[in-house]
Formats: sequence, structure tokens, C-alpha cells
Amino acid sequence: MISYVHRSNHIRPTNPGCGHLQTNVLERCGAAESSCDNNTMELYAIFLLFACVSAQKKQHDCEQQPEVIHTFEKLKTCKDKTFTADFHKGMMNTTCRSPGDTVVPIASDEPGTLYTPSAVVVKRCAGVCLYQLSCIPTEKIMVPFSVRSHREGETTTTCGTIYVEEHVRCKCDCKVMESHCNPDRQEYDRPACMCRCMNMAEKEECEKSDRLWDQKACKCRCMEEEDCTTGLYWVPSLCRCMKMMDEENNDIE
Repeated sequence: MISYVHRSNHIRPTNPGCGHLQTNVLERCGAAESSCDNNTMELYAIFLLFACVSAQKKQHDCEQQPEVIHTFEKLKTCKDKTFTADFHKGMMNTTCRSPGDTVVPIASDEPGTLYTPSAVVVKRCAGVCLYQLSCIPTEKIMVPFSVRSHREGETTTTCGTIYVEEHVRCKCDCKVMESHCNPDRQEYDRPACMCRCMNMAEKEECEKSDRLWDQKACKCRCMEEEDCTTGLYWVPSLCRCMKMMDEENNDIE
């Protein structure tokens, strides 16, 4: 059961890892106040923080993508002390435990509206679990962030607060639960963390035809659906357009 807690007692910095840039702004402008007014300092700080967040997001995205090739160097034994220490350290560092800092892109629910910065750093669950389990949150909170909002192509900005989901506690569990299954067509496979179709006879018939089996819906679907011309109707069971007979025959031609 996931619980939500609304935390509104304070607003955290957009990116704690970019704090050194705020110091950099003060060093550039603070020493000579006459050379930098408040607006200049604010705009310069926003620019640097945005650059930092963008760089960290790019690095995070790259780290999520495994390299194509990993060279394996075989050791004589697994009992080597150095290997054992490094192995356990690697397991501990990648196991699903406490939430860690994660760069999360933010977007408006209004088309054409942009936020600055375009990403924030929050705690999120991540890590390796055994078998088919996933690292999922068991408790969440909503964290406020100060952002600027503007319409695409316009220069006028509006200041405000958005709330982004942050994870508090994590555990290894199934992402797909029994409640996600359709009881009429599916049964829950707990060890595999998935819903399995019960209508296997329909699946076998589907695979013999030129159609595709939808594992999530447990239905046979057409590879593509056409737009029928006037007087024709799409028949899913045949995957083609057909002309309907008159009501007297009440059948498909």
C-alpha cells in the first residue's frame, strides 16, 4: 500500500548539486555590486542552474544505457579477497534500498507551456531485485519546487510552484499486481509478476491466422486497421472491410 504525504513546510533548492554555481554568481557579482544589479544576478543564476541540471540529466540518461560490449576477464578463483570485497560492494551499491537523487524532467499539462528549469532532482527508487521483482516505492511525498512558466514563442514569464513526486521508502516487489488482472480473462502468476491469459484456445487459433495476439488484453487483434469507404464496415474478426447485407438477411456478405 503506497501512502502519500504532502510536504509543504519548505521549498528545496532546484538542484542541490548545482549549489557551487550560486557561489560562482556571488563571486562574479557580489564583489562589485555596481556591475551587477539584482535582475542580472537572477538571470545569470537561472542560466547556470539550468545548464547544470541539463548536464546532469544528460549524464544520468547515459548512465542508464548499458554499453554494447563488456569485456570479461576470467579469474582463477572466486575466493580472491580483492574480488570478494569488490563483488559485495557492487552488490550493495546496486541493490534496491534507499531512494537516491534522480533527475526528473518536468512538463506542463498545458500544451505549449514550458517550465524553467525543465528538470528537478528528487529522491527516486532504483536498484536491482532478485527474480522478476522490481524496485518500487512504498511511500511517497509531493515536494514543491519554484519554477518560471512561459508560453512557447512568448517572452512573458510567470513564477509559481509545482509539486513533484518523491519516494521515501523502497522495496522489491511486483510492479504488476493481482488487481491489475482481468478476472474474466486472466489469472495472476505471482512468481512471474504478470497476468496470464486463460483463454489459450483463442490464442492458438489467433496464432494460426494472420492476426496478432494481444497478451495484455488477451484478445486477437488485426495487424492493422483500415478506414472503410462509404457503405463498408470494418469486421475485426476478419480484419477487413465488408459490405453489410440488408436487415432481411442480417448477415455479412
